[in-house]
Order: sequence, then C-alpha cells, then structure tokens
Amino acid sequence: AEQPHIRRLTRLAHAAVNAGKGLEFTSEVMTLIWNGEVDNWHTGNHIDKACVRAGLDPSLLNNEILEDPNKFDDLIEKNQSLQLQSGHWGSPLMVFQDEPFYGQDRFDVLLYRIKHYLSNDS
Repeated sequence: AEQPHIRRLTRLAHAAVNAGKGLEFTSEVMTLIWNGEVDNWHTGNHIDKACVRAGLDPSLLNNEILEDPNKFDDLIEKNQSLQLQSGHWGSPLMVFQDEPFYGQDRFDVLLYRIKHYLSNDS
C-alpha cells in the first residue's frame, strides 16, 4: 500500500533485463523518479518515454508482462530472497562475486571490482 507503483516498475525492470537493457532502463526510470523535474512521474506516458530513452519499446515490454505476469512475480520473489540471503533488505543493492554493495555511494566501488575482475579474467 505504501508503494503502489512498485509491482509495475519491478516487472518492467525484469522485462528490460530480458531485453538486454536493464541498466539503461534503471538509469532512465530512476532519473525520472528522483530528479525532481516531473511531479507525477507515474501518470501519463512518463514511464513509456523513459523506456524509449533506454532503447526499449514500452508496448513490447508491457505485452511480455501481460502474457505471463506470474513469471515476473516469480523473478521478483527470487531476487528478494537472494537479497535477504546477502544480508540486506533495501535498495539499491548490488551483489557481485558474493560481495554486497549497498547504497548509491557504493557504485564506484562496485564498478572498480567489476573492472578489476574483467582485467584479471582476460
């Protein structure tokens, strides 16, 4: 009840990941929600426009979700379970190589770890 738009957003996020554009979607939608330029981001076609800016077709995402909403709900539950197993309960939370990175101030450390991993892997 406190987050009436979370189900739609998380389903869309999973559909964006399936389309190979999860980070782009997240960047556009989080900017829309938090940059203060749009008061009612959840109304009208603001989310659809964010999808387009992320390189996604919002009608394809919505159709994929409508075809099998339970698939997306199962993914959400699985991710929530994995999040709790990692020892955290909020967002943003990223886990890389079993190391949790909690909070927006940890993105730089996560990026460093990923780059270090990739440079040692090649």
